[in-house]
Parts: sequence; structure tokens; C-alpha cells
Amino acid sequence: MSQNFTALQEAIRRRATAVIKGRAGDAACRFEMRLISDGESPTGEHGIWSELTRGDSALLERMIAVQAPIHVTFDCGRISVSFASGFVVRKRKLFGGDQVLLGWPGKLEIRERRRSERVTIPDSVSIPARLIRADSLPVPNGDLPLSLLDLSTTGAGMLCPTLDPPLDFRPGEGLEICLLLGGTEAWIHATHRHTQVMPDGRARIGVEFAPDTGLDAHTQALLQATVESLKAEHVRSTLGAALRRPAHCG
Repeated sequence: MSQNFTALQEAIRRRATAVIKGRAGDAACRFEMRLISDGESPTGEHGIWSELTRGDSALLERMIAVQAPIHVTFDCGRISVSFASGFVVRKRKLFGGDQVLLGWPGKLEIRERRRSERVTIPDSVSIPARLIRADSLPVPNGDLPLSLLDLSTTGAGMLCPTLDPPLDFRPGEGLEICLLLGGTEAWIHATHRHTQVMPDGRARIGVEFAPDTGLDAHTQALLQATVESLKAEHVRSTLGAALRRPAHCG
């Protein structure tokens, strides 16, 4: 099972609470449900049995009737997990809240919940990055080039190239990465938080800069300066796009 679905299984095991949003006609709907178990409907549809803890049951029935799409979000440790689904069937309980089967997702979207603001890397900026070391497997040819997707002072999101066999990091595994920040190589101890395999076989990984090892003052300053520079670049790009738009006179 991929680490994506391991996170979902862990949330079910913990009976985590999920927030579910959708629409019933013109009405926006929000529900809270406790994930209980994976299972099947009476007609054999695979899904996640969930207990309704908050929300309008009448709107829920309408959404089941029209098979309205829903968006499900829950937290699992330091990551936020979301997926598209639908309500399959409602099961009334004599004791406790009613149970609803959520359709099993085709894929999960995973986002790390960082302690500090993250900034996406704009197309106009390139920050070279390399994976130098991993606890569980050797890095091919001494290091592995990465594409940096986002950055904060406490973590980063990176894209790994397609490999055979693919990278398979353990949750919490120690990694060492190298970022070129302001023309200076910064070697950073990091902790693997999540992996999401993309349709083309590449792996999107999220890392937290290991809090137990700490970052030296120079590296911390380089990270802060780079994050501020990325924010400024986003402002310049947004302003430039606005200025390039043609004016419309009434």
C-alpha cells in the first residue's frame, strides 16, 4: 500500500474526524464525520464507513439522492489529507449517530502542515537541490538532483525523478539535502514527512528540516532571505501580469 493510503488507514484506525464539503442544489453543505472503518455497501461498493457528528441530515439525504460530489479533508499528524468522493448510502443506527459510507478515493492529495509560511517556487526562479543521503537506501551515484517546489524556513516540497525501483522513504526517515541558497551550498538534515507518487512516476516528497539537529544561524539566515526573495518575486510577477492586461474603457 502506498504511503498515501497508509495515512488514510491510520486515520480510520484513530477514528479521526473529517470535514466534508459539497453542495445540495444551491445550498453549500458542511459536515463533520468520524471515520470508523473501511467496508462495503449492501450492493458491494467499497468505501469508508463514517459516523455523522455534525451537519444537516436532510441535506445529506439530498446529496445521496443526486450523487453530489464532495471534498473530504482530515489531518494526520503533520500532514493534511484530502480527496474527492461521494456519499454512497446512509445507515441509520438505533444508538449513536447515523453512519454514512463515503466512496473509496481514487487518489489522495497530501499537504504538509508546516509551522511557518511556505512559498511556491515561481517559474522564473531556479533553486538547485540535491538529495545527498537517506537512511534506508543508497542515493544513486552519490546524490540525486531534485526539483524544489516550495520552501519555508522549516521545510520544503521537492520532486524526485522517476527511478526504478522508485524511492520508498519511511515516515520519519532521516534525509540529508543540499540547497543552493544565495550562491551558497546549505547542507540540511531533514525528516521525511510524506510522499505522493505522481501519474508520470515521479515522487513528490515533503520534508521537515529536522528540529532535533537544528539549523545553524547562517543557514537559517539564508533560508529566511530566500523565502523573502521568493515572496518579492511573486509580488513582481503578479504586478507585471496586471500591468500587461489590456485596459477596457467603457
